[in-house]
Amino acid sequence: MSTVSSADTLGALVAGGRLDEATDAFEADWVELWYTTEPEVLRAVLAALPAETVARNPGMRFVAVASGLTTGADAWALVDEAMAQVRRGHRPDEEILLAHLLSGLQHRAAGQVLQARLVLDGARSAAARIAVVPEGDVDPALVAFSRLQHGLTALLGGDVAGARNLLQTAYDAEGLHGSPAGRAHVGAHLALVCAVAGELLTAEEHLARAEEFAAAPGPLVAATADALRLTRLILLVDRRALPGAGRLVQARPPGSYGTLWPLALWSHAQLHLLTGQYERGLRLLARSVTGLPAGAEAEDGIAGEVTRAARADLNLAVGNVREAWVAVEPGSSRSPWSAVAEATVLYVSGEFETVRYAARVARAAHDLTLRESVRLRGLEAAACLAAGDEDSARRLLGVVVDLARRQGWRSFVSYLPRPLVAFALREGRLPAELAEAPRDAVGVWVPGPALSAPLSPREREVFRLLLEGVARAEIAERLGVSINTVKTQIRSLYAKLGVSSRGEVLQKVALMPPEWTYDVPDWSGA
Repeated sequence: MSTVSSADTLGALVAGGRLDEATDAFEADWVELWYTTEPEVLRAVLAALPAETVARNPGMRFVAVASGLTTGADAWALVDEAMAQVRRGHRPDEEILLAHLLSGLQHRAAGQVLQARLVLDGARSAAARIAVVPEGDVDPALVAFSRLQHGLTALLGGDVAGARNLLQTAYDAEGLHGSPAGRAHVGAHLALVCAVAGELLTAEEHLARAEEFAAAPGPLVAATADALRLTRLILLVDRRALPGAGRLVQARPPGSYGTLWPLALWSHAQLHLLTGQYERGLRLLARSVTGLPAGAEAEDGIAGEVTRAARADLNLAVGNVREAWVAVEPGSSRSPWSAVAEATVLYVSGEFETVRYAARVARAAHDLTLRESVRLRGLEAAACLAAGDEDSARRLLGVVVDLARRQGWRSFVSYLPRPLVAFALREGRLPAELAEAPRDAVGVWVPGPALSAPLSPREREVFRLLLEGVARAEIAERLGVSINTVKTQIRSLYAKLGVSSRGEVLQKVALMPPEWTYDVPDWSGA
């Protein structure tokens, strides 16, 4: 059923006064219509039907609210009536499922993501009963659609790993096998959640398949196109194809991505971070609320977690550790996003033992995605290194490299504290395909505090050897000078850096300017 003919046919039935036929056709095919027809078109069709007809039919009720035909108190009235019918009992499983989907959608639109997840969890038994019926009147596409809605709600609630599993189940569901538009829509969102999780190769595979399915039904609905576009943006940012990512960012503000705006906000902030546009990134976060879709709440679910984490990273990038602390609210992490942000701020603040504890707690409390696993274990390894526990640092670094290598993730080094990358290079722990990546890595925790004076060429050499863990006597031997000369140069170096020990040097490295490479530049009075 093509998009244009379906919409035109329904419109013709309504215009001809054949309301019963139009209602039956809409109820029979509304799931497929949702994948192939823009919400405003469906809204126009429903607007021509009597309000009592729309309110009486479960599928129409859902589309009326989801398309924006019914909003505010009227939408909540539909939700209350649908759920009241379910509570009164003796309703078909399909109607039970649709009532919960409607309630979950309205809670999600109001920014009440936790309540939406609880409501959708309540529909699982009905969905399970529908799924096991070998034959019947229930469209199996409805079960797939319910899993998609549950997955999107989990994603917006900050449960990236759970969302990935739910969307994969929806994509594999029997109800989508005969629907190229449905496969394209669900596949696009599955690719997106894989990209957010840091599973880049998997995301690229799902993206390619979704685009193949998308070519079959013709023009894409905006929701499918938005998920595809946002997936490409995240992949470009992760692959460090920054010019291409910049063009996508300039073309679309975060608020234009509808319900996906928190992920768009995150990817835009990451691009600003990686290109050194720190102040612009902070302004983006400050203005984000004003450009969001109606009803969006900036402090709930993934929106709040992304905003906190991005604000912490960007404040660290301008050397404002105090504001980064305020952003992450230490001890209050509610998701892997904020747990990583909190551990990052602890690391930059020199609380190395607390970093190790916080990382272990986060791994136990959260179902970490690949991206968060790399960042947290990298922070823990760097904290071990700063504390002199090189054996633990090597073990954790091995886990990090293995996680990243499985996805061909060359850019993963930019998620690691720089002292750890320097240690990995010295130890030969980076695989050949990753060995050159550190020289191009911009780094995530890279504020640029001013030095009291520029480093001399010899001080830069001493600095580099200190980062490699070389002892003072060996530094003197390598440079062909006396040990006393080395001590003098180290004292001068410490004074310019504003530190008093090698441990503080390692902390300071986490605060270096983004143009720094592992050859220690001449800051020229920066």
